[in-house]
Amino acid sequence: MAQVAQQAVAAALRKNRPTRLAKLYRSGAPITAKDIGAAARQGDSVALEVLEATGEKLGEVLAILVDLLNPDRIVIGGLAMRLGDLLLEPARRIIRREALELPARTCQIVPAELGESIGDVASLCIAMGI
Repeated sequence: MAQVAQQAVAAALRKNRPTRLAKLYRSGAPITAKDIGAAARQGDSVALEVLEATGEKLGEVLAILVDLLNPDRIVIGGLAMRLGDLLLEPARRIIRREALELPARTCQIVPAELGESIGDVASLCIAMGI
């Protein structure tokens, strides 16, 4: 996502399009997913485009998994927990378009519900030998 953001901000600046991410880009600081999410929630069109492109790539990968494994549900942590539908809606759209019709219709793509405590739960699972 960071590379897509760097390219998108550079293109926006060449076209004189405003973006909240320009200051980070010009300073040479890395543009993080947190920065992109914050800008997108404030309506930044460049950040929204980055999330759209990233979500579409995620959807392409997930469509292959849906076709191969036919899961009822795919639970995604990390970015999906924090960005929700900003990231997942483009992925769902691509899955509906690219995957086989029945598996695509029945598979739910959802963010993990453990939130920030996922690390704690994972540590406990490792300690318990699960």
